[in-house]
Amino acid sequence: MEEEQVSHRHREVRAWLEKVFGGADIPQYEINEHTIDILYGLMQRNQERDRDTQIIIDDFNQKAEEYHAEAVRLSSILQSVGLSPASLSQSGNVSLRTLANTALTLGIKDATTSSYLLQMSELAKSDMETEQARHSEQRLSEQLFTKTKAALIKCNSLKKSIKCIRRPSRVPATTAREENQRVRIPA
Repeated sequence: MEEEQVSHRHREVRAWLEKVFGGADIPQYEINEHTIDILYGLMQRNQERDRDTQIIIDDFNQKAEEYHAEAVRLSSILQSVGLSPASLSQSGNVSLRTLANTALTLGIKDATTSSYLLQMSELAKSDMETEQARHSEQRLSEQLFTKTKAALIKCNSLKKSIKCIRRPSRVPATTAREENQRVRIPA
């Protein structure tokens, strides 16, 4: 059963290597269970990365189509009022490019004022929440620092007290021994 699985995996790996190397020669490799397992793992990771990359490419293509549609819409609006993107001044074109880049950065679907305002509102809300969390963490940090400082002071005080307690306890012990020796008078 295991040999059949290795053979199946080898066929999959071989097909993947042919796809990866295209028309070029596939480098030689040792055909054993360990090598096939390694190549099979690489194949799986590579295919997973390819799927992830394709998702990103599809997303960018969709956004490009949406922005192109928005550009066509804005161009038609400009033409309806007697303007064309080409008739805009250099400053107007820079502003239009800045507006488009801002839309890309904010990740909004269209360049309407409401979309910008909503996204800016979301960013402001996120900023405020982050600031509140930072203040909360700062207060907690200060409280912990104060408690740690108090604990260190108490610890040092306890160490001093222990030293003081140990010193006098030695003296009475020696005094008690001396008294015992005095009481035992040899007969």
